[in-house]
Amino acid sequence: MDPILGPEMKSTGEVMGIDSCFELAYWKGQIAAGQNLPDGGTVFLSARDADKDWIGGIGADLAELGFKLVATEGTAKTLAAQNVTAHVVSKVSDQKGETVLDLMKVGGIQMIINTPSGPISRVDEVRIRSEAILRSLPIVTTESGARATVACIRYMRTHDWDVKALQDYFPDYGE
Repeated sequence: MDPILGPEMKSTGEVMGIDSCFELAYWKGQIAAGQNLPDGGTVFLSARDADKDWIGGIGADLAELGFKLVATEGTAKTLAAQNVTAHVVSKVSDQKGETVLDLMKVGGIQMIINTPSGPISRVDEVRIRSEAILRSLPIVTTESGARATVACIRYMRTHDWDVKALQDYFPDYGE
């Protein structure tokens, strides 16, 4: 456990986004971290069993926003229970059939939401993350990150943003 971040939080580096609302600040923080969130396209979803209770809702939200979904078999079943359709791909470690890596290599994935568990899933995660980094694809690995990302994409579709100096937010600071 990280003594500062605690057991549930993950560090993404030292970046900051600031604005008048969470969604705009999150958008800017994601850009600063090198994650340019998509406005459309295809999202790969794969969740460990412990995360199946919330991944269906995330998939439903993404489908409502017009994204196409790709998922591993177990996650696709969870999505289907929410009346959400996903194209099924094999796990990377199965070494059979089409995988998310194949789709990433041909530009068929614009974002990844992946919450792996166990040693085999960790190996898959490393390969997926490496390919995502190579192709500058945003990758989300936590429930809070997935919820924030969906909220941000929804908000940004109807709002513009700009850049301000830090002093514009805190004009009296330091006086």
